[in-house]
Amino acid sequence: MNALQTLIHKGESISAGYNAYNKGTSHGHIIGADKKIIFSEMTIAQVSQRQHLPHGHRDRLFAVGKYQIIPDTLDGAIVSMKLDRHQAFTPELQDRIFSDYLIVKKRPEIYAYISGKNGATLEKAQYALACEWASFSDPHKGDFKSHYGQGNHASISLKESAHALKGMKAEYMEHINNGLSAFEAWKNLSGASHAVSQGHGPLTNAHAVPKNEASLDLHIPHSTMSHDQLRHLQGNLHALGYHDRNHHALAVDGLWGPQTEHALRSFQSDHHLRVDGIAGSHTLKALETAMAHHAQATPSHSHASQPEHSEVSALSRHADSRIAAFHDRVQHEPTLGGYSELERSRIAAASLAQSQRMGLDVAGLTELECYVHPGKGQAFFVADDPVKAARNPYTSSATVNVAVAVQTPVAESLALGQGFQAAQSLSQDQGRIHGEPSVR
Repeated sequence: MNALQTLIHKGESISAGYNAYNKGTSHGHIIGADKKIIFSEMTIAQVSQRQHLPHGHRDRLFAVGKYQIIPDTLDGAIVSMKLDRHQAFTPELQDRIFSDYLIVKKRPEIYAYISGKNGATLEKAQYALACEWASFSDPHKGDFKSHYGQGNHASISLKESAHALKGMKAEYMEHINNGLSAFEAWKNLSGASHAVSQGHGPLTNAHAVPKNEASLDLHIPHSTMSHDQLRHLQGNLHALGYHDRNHHALAVDGLWGPQTEHALRSFQSDHHLRVDGIAGSHTLKALETAMAHHAQATPSHSHASQPEHSEVSALSRHADSRIAAFHDRVQHEPTLGGYSELERSRIAAASLAQSQRMGLDVAGLTELECYVHPGKGQAFFVADDPVKAARNPYTSSATVNVAVAVQTPVAESLALGQGFQAAQSLSQDQGRIHGEPSVR
């Protein structure tokens, strides 16, 4: 257990550890556990379903496990890590979500500080901790001041979090100086039960993942390319038909990892280049040449066969005219400038799923906005009643993480939305059986 895990255990899960949970808040107070749950006996799907039950439902879960994983975190981990929803929610899985998603992807400011990235600061890392875990003091508010209200109180001082982060950074740098790759250094440090054993050999690229140890989809930013350059590289590989190591279409997310390296190595092999998984000048030149040939061979008007077109059409031609109308509004939403037609469709689908979870009226979703959410990056906000949303955004509006939404296929979001509706119907049926009012 590393220093951060020790603090999280102290401030969040305490003695219950991997089986800790709460049910959210009510009137400014946290609703604690009312019965013992052994999460390793539940599947991811079962945990997720209970997390998405309506507020006030007796079986609802909110923050679960050792790391107090909340609904949007588990949803994001399922998509980002391509988790099997039928696998057990074991301690090992919780550790994986912590090390490979929570720290590296959802709160990259923490990983950036520990691994010594340019521009990373201790304050940014501490703020990210406070945004994720209410028990950590918020450096913008002061010692023992939680980032959140709603019954949350900070119990971990800024000095404690600084000590843990600095210690982990020193240990990470020691691993790097001993010749480990960035992947190996992080896995040895992260405390996950599946961490790789220490290896030896020269450090050729501190941000490349050795192919013999890339068993996890850990996206570590490439050391020499910007986010936009990586998106451009991935977009070209995707357009040329190259897949990740799981034989799925390569994700265009601007993050370097074993999936992108696999696709790049495949391209290098096909074009008789040195197969090293590094986007050097020769590889980039060959890639641009291949794209030029691809553009000439693919008529610009031939969209019907492209997967992007089918995803967009799934919403623009949806049988429910309310959904089609909402999709059209999102496509023309000015605050989404810079996102492609496909990305806007995926944002629309994710917003619909979240709206169904919140029980919002699809026809009334007229309040739309893309904004920067503190600690979460860009977020897309929808509401069916602006007045109610301004008064209580937690129950009268829906917000999605744009970075997760654009990587989630439309069909997957729509299926998730149907699951929310089914859970709500089940809740209403149970309420009628027990003589309780239906939850809306």
